[in-house]
Amino acid sequence: MKKRILFVGHDANRAGAQLFLWQVIRHLAPMYDCTLLLLGSGELLDDYRRVSTVLLWEEADRSKPKWNLGKKTAQTRLQGQSFDLIYLNTIAVIS
Repeated sequence: MKKRILFVGHDANRAGAQLFLWQVIRHLAPMYDCTLLLLGSGELLDDYRRVSTVLLWEEADRSKPKWNLGKKTAQTRLQGQSFDLIYLNTIAVIS
């Protein structure tokens, strides 16, 4: 069974930190079960989906409702799960 990693990022915009996170997940995904919690959507969302399970904290991308879980659904999906590592790639604060 693969070890599990929870990644946390602030959004999926095509910018430095987000591209770095995508590269990290892309390289680790063959060896680990990767889940990504994003605080917001963006252009890299489909790229992130190809390499990990994506949970969106905010409902930013209304065109794809099954991926827009919202705060309550994201909490429910994460509740009771255990991860071997949590990697935070953001300084954004959830309010």
